[in-house]
Amino acid sequence: MAREQRPPPRRLPSPVRLYARVALAAVLSGLVVASVGLERMSIVLGLAYAAIGLLSFLTYGVDKRLAEAGGWRIPENQLHLLDLLCGIIGGLLGQLAFRHKISKPGFGATSFVIAALHAGLLGSLATGLLDPAAIGSLVAAFA
Repeated sequence: MAREQRPPPRRLPSPVRLYARVALAAVLSGLVVASVGLERMSIVLGLAYAAIGLLSFLTYGVDKRLAEAGGWRIPENQLHLLDLLCGIIGGLLGQLAFRHKISKPGFGATSFVIAALHAGLLGSLATGLLDPAAIGSLVAAFA
């Protein structure tokens, strides 16, 4: 009788890569607070980061449970879209808290690119390099 072959377990990323998510989330949170506190970003946008971040965190948890159950899944592009739309802080923390999508290098790389985009935007706002009115004009151009 042949033994059933199991696929090898996925190797977890190093602790540095895991906790880089916490560090990025902390930096992004600080930039949101600084931008709102310095009145360079509206409180509404700051609250959007909090609300969408919570939604993103919970979505990673739901997708992890669905993965464990072997059922229907939330597409990766939807997780990334949620992160892109101000949910990156919750997304990074959700990846770590639920140990979800952390062993997929491509997914992690995309998450870090999204985090870098938000860090650049928020850092530019907090330091005054970017005028808040410019963001309104940019949003209006795409609306």
